[in-house]
Amino acid sequence: MKKPATEKKDILLGPGVNIYRTPLNGRNFEYMGEDPYLTSKMVVPYIKGVQSNGVATSVKHFALNNQEMFRHTSNVNVDDRALYEIYLPPFKAAVTEGDSWTIMGAYDIQKVSMPARISIF
Repeated sequence: MKKPATEKKDILLGPGVNIYRTPLNGRNFEYMGEDPYLTSKMVVPYIKGVQSNGVATSVKHFALNNQEMFRHTSNVNVDDRALYEIYLPPFKAAVTEGDSWTIMGAYDIQKVSMPARISIF
């Protein structure tokens, strides 16, 4: 993606790497898929390509953003194994391998704690 000289855009609000948890999520069209391994492999060159042109990526939506209705108040309950094996690997790859400059947080709550407090390492 080349940054047009006439546009002063410094950030791309994407890529979306949430794993499809339900087909009813209104944002599934934005996300890379339902396979954490494949998503982790696809996100890295995407980020590097965009950022090589001076445009930051904002990997989204960290984490477990799986529904549009009640997204400000939903409490996502997922066990730690599923969290670390399915939902977090694409974010980890985006940060550790892709060197994404930003991460976009989600509104949902995970186990009654804010998702920004989840350690992905």
